[in-house]
Amino acid sequence: AATIGRSPPPPQKEVQGERATPVITARAVRRDFSPIIHGQGTVAPLSIAQVTAQIAGQVTWINPKLRRGQKVSRGQVLIKVDSRDYKARLAQANAGVASAQAQLALATAQHESAKAEWQSAHPNKTASDLVLQLPQLNAAKAALKSAEAAVQLAQLALERCQLRAPMDAVVQTRQLSLGDLVGPGRPLATLLPTKEAEITVAMARHELAKLGDNFLGSEAIIEFEVGRKTARMSGRLVRVLSELDRVGRMAQIIIQPAQSAGSELPFGTFVRVKLAGETITDAIQIPAEALEDDKRVYVMQGDRLLSRQVQLIHREPDRVLVSGDLKDGESVIVSKVRGLVEGMKVKAIGDRSAAIAEGSVGGQP
Repeated sequence: AATIGRSPPPPQKEVQGERATPVITARAVRRDFSPIIHGQGTVAPLSIAQVTAQIAGQVTWINPKLRRGQKVSRGQVLIKVDSRDYKARLAQANAGVASAQAQLALATAQHESAKAEWQSAHPNKTASDLVLQLPQLNAAKAALKSAEAAVQLAQLALERCQLRAPMDAVVQTRQLSLGDLVGPGRPLATLLPTKEAEITVAMARHELAKLGDNFLGSEAIIEFEVGRKTARMSGRLVRVLSELDRVGRMAQIIIQPAQSAGSELPFGTFVRVKLAGETITDAIQIPAEALEDDKRVYVMQGDRLLSRQVQLIHREPDRVLVSGDLKDGESVIVSKVRGLVEGMKVKAIGDRSAAIAEGSVGGQP
């Protein structure tokens, strides 16, 4: 029963302890790694082919595909020049061959006749070349060869009335119109060979050194955007240019895609390139967010925050490789929290270890 006239006792005050700061952690992985060297560049043709007129005449037909950006196939007819004159010259040359053959037949008959007459009249004597009419025979043979060569030249000129694509290519420019008069040596179109694409990648020299000594021929992964998707194809590091990039003074490497340039990978495409570097022994992999000022990381030991000094070995977009006093499996702090102090109380509210699972840095690019 309540006592009349007495007030209830005051409530007990709770003793509040030290409040733990919530953080997100990730496990450090310590082992041998092959770092991935990242670069970027643009797909460009290895060479440029000029389609040039070799005969004179009027353009009578232009392939509808001979337009900027269109693909043409090797051997495909691109341009036709009026061929009537050249057909007539070929017919004339063929007539010349027929005439030369007739002259050779006549000279051969005269030679055989003169030879027979001489042997009949002078059986034990040798006739001179003039008596046997050998100069006339040799002249007829030479005339036939000349006529046959004229046919070949006329045939070649007639074939050149049709200009064909010398390789699978993409049209870069067209420099003629229907009805134009063209002559030998006039450029008519510019083609970019699709099977000779390359990518020039600027790379810091210390990053290039991470590829090791025998890096020529190294496999590369090429990534580029196709709509909303990221496409990938393989390539090879084929050479290193002997001059530095003029803007950033960086080394320049050449990557050759395994596939031809075309609709999927057109010239001018911006791409990202990944190359596997030489193995780094006893390195520590942590998320890039865990590294502070390129020299320090915070670790969670029990429920306390401790700092560790490290040395940066290699940096990638999402992760870094460091050396220092970090153990395999230790929890590093990846969340950006203001006012972190050595020894403060923390509690883990999330784990980012899956984002840098084993194999995401080491191994193939």
